[in-house]
Amino acid sequence: MIVARSTALLEHSDADALAARIELRRRPAEPMFLSLAVRLEARDPWCWLAREAATEETRLAWHEPTAGLSFVAQGTAGAILLRGGGRIRDAAAWCSFIAEHHVWLGPGERPPQGEPLVLASLAFRPRGPGEDPGPWAAFADGLLWVPRVLVSARGGETWATFHERLGAHEPARAAAQRLLAGRQRLLPRGPGGGSDGSFDVTAATVAERRDWERRSSRAIAALEGDGALSKVVLARAAEHRAPPGHIFDPVATAEALRARHGGCTVFAIERPGGPSFVGATPELLVRVRGAWAETRALAGTTPRGADATADAALARTLVAAAKDRREHELVVSALEEALGAHARGAVSVAGPRLRSLADVHHLETAISAELDRPGRLWDLLEALHPTPAVGGVPREAALAWLAEHEGLDRGAYAGPIGWVDTEGAGVFHVALRSALLMGDRALAYAGAGLVPGSSPAGEWAETEHKLRAIRAALRVRAASGGAA
Repeated sequence: MIVARSTALLEHSDADALAARIELRRRPAEPMFLSLAVRLEARDPWCWLAREAATEETRLAWHEPTAGLSFVAQGTAGAILLRGGGRIRDAAAWCSFIAEHHVWLGPGERPPQGEPLVLASLAFRPRGPGEDPGPWAAFADGLLWVPRVLVSARGGETWATFHERLGAHEPARAAAQRLLAGRQRLLPRGPGGGSDGSFDVTAATVAERRDWERRSSRAIAALEGDGALSKVVLARAAEHRAPPGHIFDPVATAEALRARHGGCTVFAIERPGGPSFVGATPELLVRVRGAWAETRALAGTTPRGADATADAALARTLVAAAKDRREHELVVSALEEALGAHARGAVSVAGPRLRSLADVHHLETAISAELDRPGRLWDLLEALHPTPAVGGVPREAALAWLAEHEGLDRGAYAGPIGWVDTEGAGVFHVALRSALLMGDRALAYAGAGLVPGSSPAGEWAETEHKLRAIRAALRVRAASGGAA
């Protein structure tokens, strides 16, 4: 394996010497989170994604082209499941605890600043007491974890970083031995892969469409009523079944998404013996670096055309459409206000511009600001999520309407997904264009923003265009574990 040839790793091969370095940094009766990094030959981290019938560890594959970052993370050195309305505050406190007790072990090099340490996926909304999470139980209202191994590539450099938790009263040598054994956790790619995806995709039934249009009509009536609502984003889940004797393959599905949606952030979370959550999202929720932050308003959608002429015509129509402009401006206004509450000086707003993806065009506006102080990532996450692009306007009124009328547990769909580094900086995207894979069953999610003047048929068509991205990427393998 590539990592076995690294001379840097061989320098750390003495467990006693490593344990001595740990003891020098140790504080009495306190746990530690230890990290040891090794530079590798330049290579795509996704080549370490082994194909297994069911992973025995939490695993995340991540591809973020706007930041030039790809990584694969496996195992758990520490984790927390979040529940209830205080989940974001709990997440912030847990990340602060990890950062306070985190130690880089040398000698030698370490990855550039901004290496992911804590990985995170949060549900769209916290559930109430006694509310059944259904297929999302393994994700709770949020999942944060420090991986045991993270292989990352950025700026032409590839690194393997090994993390371990040392208990308050645990011998240092035990953690040293686990760190040095971490190279064995870098799994080489297994043979084979998923099928070409050429199986029948289940079409929505007439009853499903009628139910959607009935809910859409109810939303439009509320929007055009007493003025309490300006926008509501209605989501739906489309169920698909793998062919007999097959299961959905999260690795091959993520790879298909990465190949087709090069401008999107692609993710695949696999939970031990449970479901996988995969997607390719075009929407940045928040990025924080030091005292600088940015977000993006992404609202207003039209499909791509069959040829260049038709495509250009559809793009021009989107840019000029009053309904889409109104929907987009509601999102921009809310994000500008939320960011401005934590900004030092004016907020920069650049847009809207046309954002063209493989299957759809969007309107997008970039919003950024200098923060009043560093370390505002979780404050901004709480202020921004859910944005009007996935919830509605006003936020609380829209969420209350959805809780009563949407009839769907979104789980992690449209929730924040991302990572945090040792300095409290990080990035979260909105988990769109995504699906929950459960053996031979997949739930693909999409939503549409309704404003006064929307039509149920038009919004149904918008969700169909968005679902096309994930449907086309679904891949299967033989249930026995071999390739289909």
